[in-house]
Amino acid sequence: MTSEPNPITSVEATRSNAVAELADELGTYKQTIFKIAKRLGLQAMKRREPTRGNQLIALVSEADAAAIRDAFAQGRRSGVQGTSDIAEFAPDEGWFYLIQLEPEHDPGRFKVGFTTDLDGRLRHHRCSAPFAVYKKTWPCRRTWERAA
Repeated sequence: MTSEPNPITSVEATRSNAVAELADELGTYKQTIFKIAKRLGLQAMKRREPTRGNQLIALVSEADAAAIRDAFAQGRRSGVQGTSDIAEFAPDEGWFYLIQLEPEHDPGRFKVGFTTDLDGRLRHHRCSAPFAVYKKTWPCRRTWERAA
C-alpha cells in the first residue's frame, strides 16, 4: 500500500512555498532545506502540480518557510561551515565531465554532469556501462552546473 500525498486546500497551496523554489531563493540545495526543516521539527506537505506535468512536489507553509529562512540566515551569520547542520553537502569546486557510455556499440551515447570525484564517478557509471570512458573534463564550480 503506497502512501498518498497530504491533501491540501487551494487556499493553503497559495500560501505555500515549494521546497525547490525556497532552495533556489536561498542559493542552496533542497537537501539543505529538508535538513533544516527536520531540525526545526517541520514537515513538508506533498502535492501533485498540474503545471509541472503532475509531478509530486514538496511544499512548506509560509510560516515554515520564514522559519527556515531565519535558521538558514542565522547559520550563515554564525560563520560555522562544514560541521553545521545547514552546511553545504559538497565542495564548491569540482569537475564538469563528458562520458561516452558505449564507445564501441553506441558512440553517440554520452553523459554529462558535475562531480568532485572523477574516479568514483566513472566507477559508478561503469556499474551499468562497463566500457564508459571520459572524453573530456573541465574544472568548474558547482553553481555552474545549474546554469548549464
